Amino acid sequence: MPRKKLTINDFKFSLDNTVKINTTHRMKNCLLNIISINFTENDEKIYKRFILHTENEEILWEFIDKLNIILTSINIQQINKTKVKVKKEKKLTENIEDKLWVNMPEFQVNENIYNCVSIQLEIETIDSPLYILLINKFYETFNIILWSKIISFWYPDRPDNLSLIKDKMYESSLPIVNKYPIYIISKGRYEKRYTSKYLEWCNIDYKIVIEPQEFNDYAKYIDQSKILILPNEYLNKNQGSIPARNFVWQHSKENDYKRHWILDDNITNYKRFMYSQKVIVKGACVFRIVEDFVDRFTNVKMAGHNYTMFAVTTNTGLQPITMNTRIYSSILLSNDIFPEYQWRGKYNEDTDLSLRILKAGYPTILFNGFLADKLKTLTQKGGNTDSIYTEKDGLLLKAQSIVEQHGDVAKIIYRFGRPHHYVNYSAFKNLKPIFIEEVKYVDHLVNEYGLHLVKKNTSCLYNMIGDNEDNEDNEDINSNQKINQQDENNDTKITPYIIKNILSEIVTIKKRLAQIEDICKQNLIK
Repeated sequence: MPRKKLTINDFKFSLDNTVKINTTHRMKNCLLNIISINFTENDEKIYKRFILHTENEEILWEFIDKLNIILTSINIQQINKTKVKVKKEKKLTENIEDKLWVNMPEFQVNENIYNCVSIQLEIETIDSPLYILLINKFYETFNIILWSKIISFWYPDRPDNLSLIKDKMYESSLPIVNKYPIYIISKGRYEKRYTSKYLEWCNIDYKIVIEPQEFNDYAKYIDQSKILILPNEYLNKNQGSIPARNFVWQHSKENDYKRHWILDDNITNYKRFMYSQKVIVKGACVFRIVEDFVDRFTNVKMAGHNYTMFAVTTNTGLQPITMNTRIYSSILLSNDIFPEYQWRGKYNEDTDLSLRILKAGYPTILFNGFLADKLKTLTQKGGNTDSIYTEKDGLLLKAQSIVEQHGDVAKIIYRFGRPHHYVNYSAFKNLKPIFIEEVKYVDHLVNEYGLHLVKKNTSCLYNMIGDNEDNEDNEDINSNQKINQQDENNDTKITPYIIKNILSEIVTIKKRLAQIEDICKQNLIK
């Protein structure tokens, strides 16, 4: 069923996704790349921050002029344009990541992005009718609702010249398969099956690791040959996914694989970052490219895909890879370091393992050219959401655990209204991957792995949340878009998304009716 269309009347005050800032350090005459709206004279303020993108500097000044009219109407101090620092993106010089990225798919920034201007808009968040009045007037003027979940937006719209790839997706013309086995660890998500759906859509073989009591639930939807049941010695450890992760590592090693993939079960798809867009990819290329790149080196033990949410399309400094940082959720691990380096603890296991591997002198590689479109933590039932994150102070314990394990580089900070861990990875910046001796490459040679653009057809992925795979730039909200991505006058329109959801519900109901019919027949026989 379609969800209720939210309007400005549904807006409520919230401290979600806010930050506490002490403004005393800001020099009064210092130019800042910030537009700051303040209601109080307090030095310490709580702000909700957004990134505003405009096509050029002229449009930014137009936005500020309109904003000042709003501020004047509610007796709030105007924005002083002479104190606003305009910052345009700059072309970066070649770095180590560029030099390593040879014989790999092309990675290009859309040249039009260099004309765009981005600035931080921060609004002091106070529980006051004046704050709600500002939000309403902002909506009336700019047609944008400043929901707490919005990260950034364009004014007036994202320019067409930044979307060079439209209604297309990438496929490979070559019969490419992954070299190393893929494992999904899953719990309580047999009906959603986000990651396995994507892999089956791509015809990629995999194993899904589950607990024994859920076998029948998963077997309704997944071929039993793809299901691995956790042995008893890995059960009831009160360690979240840690035991399952170590079982995967052990299983892969016992089957004589050099490496293995371990994926979370809430990855809806994979995308290619190209021309400052994120475009869905169908096929095993997203894994094979990482495998081939990592296999060039003798000392890379951990690599993986970055999240789509962290690869911002307006970031011209983004490189095809990032060296020596954390690897999350879509991870390629070397089996020759197990069991010396295995999963441990209860929380933040990806960060902990990344840091232990870095401290051992092994570089890590995070891939930005190909991205995992993972749902945000705590947004889905099952997994750790229904186990360790339900514990009292679970988020604080999660942050504290990494500080206790790695106090030399980690600390607790508060962002978006909740505790987070912060890790300083600069200590590992000098770690370099070492080429194997027989590998020789011609500089700047491109290998596209047969990838080419075809007409977009993601109908088999209709059961994913919303139209997630269709949003190439889902960190940005255009001024003519609502938070629920529905047209303002679309209350009664039957959209393809609604039809897909109805069909999905019908399939689920049919399966349940069949189960009930079987039970009734068994009872009649008895």
